[in-house]
Order: sequence, then C-alpha cells, then structure tokens
Amino acid sequence: MHQHPDAFDSSDSDDDFSRILYEQMKAESRRPSKALLPGATLQHVADYIKSGKCKRIVVLQGAGVSTSAGIPDFRGPKGLYSQLEKYQLPYPEAIFDIGFFEKNPVPFFSLAKSLFPGNFKPTYTHFFVRMLQEKSLLKRCFTQNIDALERRAGIDPELTVEAHGSFASGTCMDCGKGYPQDYVYGFVNNDQLPCCAESKCEGVVKPDIVFFGENLPARFDERANEDFDECDLLLIMGTSLKVAPFSHLCTFVDKTCVRLMLNLEVPKVPFFDWSSKLNRDVRYLGTCDEGCRQLTAMLGWEDELNELIELHMATLNKEDEDEYLERSESSNNFLPPETAHRDNAPDKDSDADAQLQVESESVLRVNTTGTGTTIEQSTTTILQKQSSTTSVSSVTSVEHGSGNEEEGGVESKLDDLRNKVKGLKISEETINIPR
Repeated sequence: MHQHPDAFDSSDSDDDFSRILYEQMKAESRRPSKALLPGATLQHVADYIKSGKCKRIVVLQGAGVSTSAGIPDFRGPKGLYSQLEKYQLPYPEAIFDIGFFEKNPVPFFSLAKSLFPGNFKPTYTHFFVRMLQEKSLLKRCFTQNIDALERRAGIDPELTVEAHGSFASGTCMDCGKGYPQDYVYGFVNNDQLPCCAESKCEGVVKPDIVFFGENLPARFDERANEDFDECDLLLIMGTSLKVAPFSHLCTFVDKTCVRLMLNLEVPKVPFFDWSSKLNRDVRYLGTCDEGCRQLTAMLGWEDELNELIELHMATLNKEDEDEYLERSESSNNFLPPETAHRDNAPDKDSDADAQLQVESESVLRVNTTGTGTTIEQSTTTILQKQSSTTSVSSVTSVEHGSGNEEEGGVESKLDDLRNKVKGLKISEETINIPR
C-alpha cells in the first residue's frame, strides 16, 4: 500500500521493506567482477542488445513517455499538479487520494474527462516498446501510467503490468459492481458523476485506477517477484521514481543487469552509481522519444519501426473516427440510469420549469468589466437540469469584484445567467454574460 507520493516515506509497509531488503541482499551476492559494458553510453547499450547476449528486457515507464502525446506529466513545471489550483485541493496529490475522492469526487472526474483513453495517440516511445515485443525481447512492461496507451500501441496485455491501474474499467464504490470503460465515459463526457445502475444503489463508479491509499493490483506483486530475476536489461523511461513501491523495482534486478535510464533529469534517488567503472548504469538526459529514436537508429530498426507506426496509426485513426461518431450519437442520446427508485427523484408531472442545481461549495465572484460581467468559479461546477422551480442552491457566497454595480444589478445579472443557462449542463470555470 502506498499512502503518499514520497518514495522514502516511512509509511511503506513492513512487507514491502522486507522484500526490498531481500532483493537487494540477493543482488549484492552476485556483484560482477568486471565491467558489464565497454562504456556507459547509448551506443554501448545498443551494441549490447545487438550482441545477442541481451535476451530479456524489462521496461519501467512513467508519465514522461506520454507527454509528447499531449498528456502532462505530474511534477514538471507545467505538469498536472501545477494546474490544479482551480480545484482548491488541500495538496495537489489529493486529486488521486482515495480519502479525498470518497468525500469529493467532482475534481477528479472534471480532470478525468481530459485524460480519458481515446483522446490521445501512442508516442514513439510506446511503439519502441512494441518493437521490443515484435523482436521477442520484451519480458515485461511495468507502467505507472493510467492512460492505457500501451494497449493502444498494440503491446500485449499479458506483457504489460498497469501498476496503477487504468481507465479500461470501473467499479461501484458501494456495491462493487463492475462496469466497462464506455459506461463510465458516458457520464464523464456529459459532465456527470458516474453512478451505479443497480437498484437501490447510488454508489459512485470509480475507474479502476489505483489512488494513494489503495493497494496495487495483485498482478504487480506476482510479476515483480518473478520477472526481474530473468532480466538482462532494465529500461527505465520517463519517471522520477518518487512513488513507492514502483520506485523500488529498479533494485530488484541482479547486479549483472544493465540499467538504462531515459529521462529529462537524473532522479534524486540512491539506487544508481553513475560513476562506477562497471558501466552498469547508463543514462540519457532528454525526452523519451529522442532517446528511443537514437536507440532505434543505432539498432538499425528505423525502417521497420516507421512502417509499424504508419500501419498501426492508420488503423487507430479509423477506429477513433468510428468511435467518435458512435460516442457523439450516444452522447446526444445519453440518459443516466433509471433514478425512479431514489427517494429524491423528481416528479415527472411536476412544474416543467428547469431547476439549476449548483453542486459545489465554491465561491462565485461577480466582476464588472468594460466588456461584460463575468461569473468566475474557483472549482468546477456542475449545473444539472431537473424538473422543478428555477433556483440556484449550494452557493457559499457572492463577492463583488471591481466596478460600481449595485446589489440589484448583480441580482439582475444572476437572473440573466439563470435564463441563459436554463436547461444546460456546464462544467466550465467562467461564464461570460454580454451586456
């Protein structure tokens, strides 16, 4: 279990610590007596792969392999955690904290809409790993990512360990009923919380990704206990190695195993010896795509990999086009599960006017500018159409911004807003009302 993204937090379990200590002692007993490579460069690693001595490659992947797909990493200057101020979280990682999610799932699902599989294409790095599979060199690909781009690149699920889960399925937090990806996406794409369809269950359906405070999948332990003993090359890409227990996997390999890291910077962890004359640890500082392109050229795989990418992307584009049309149609016709069994279900024969229920505890600020009045909200608001009298509820307060708008004028603008968004669902942060 991991409670916080600090790799060296004392919250690591005793079992994790014992296993790490055992693996390190086992590896220490087989320390090499001579250099593993003639030098510690990318070319030397390529030569090692071409020599035939490198038969089994284990890959460790982090967010850096997906940044060129348009998915932000987590801890970079423009990373995911730096973009979360609008959600007013107690700390950035709370958006993936199971305790916080159970209390307030809205921020996560607001973010999830932009991260959902199908919105992004695999990167060159993903296809490089696919090429390792085609060459029968890939022992296993352990990924921290939840974007499922390994699947989209055609990497065999049996050769993949999604250490932190993925969006490929979801589970009701209350009754445990499982749901496919499309069910969850139907809600998320319509700015609604995914809810269980079971009778008398109002549980939130959470994508099967691992939050801080949850156990990793059993498959992670199963493969971690077996794959690393047979590893000839450990390829670490796009990860800062700050999240345990994933971060400790790089210590599970034998001391005779070469380790290559492709990353923008050297992780500040004590697991590597970059100055050792054994040339066991090799680093390439740059993007994962750049490193993989250079390695591909050194291996003489360029034409073969480019052809694989071209053919696979053509297939993906066709599938995405068909799926987009299907999702657009289903989105237009989307209805949430039957809610008649709920005590608070609206009466279909009641007043036909739309009620706008604001499900948020945030502060609305009304600013008067020369171009119009802006209603700004610090966290995501979900406006849902319900059958009843028009009203706006659950608003903490209304603050006056710059300008000389009288109180009656503010109320008038809010009335205008109600009329303009009547019958709509809105999850944007800012709504402009023209004068």
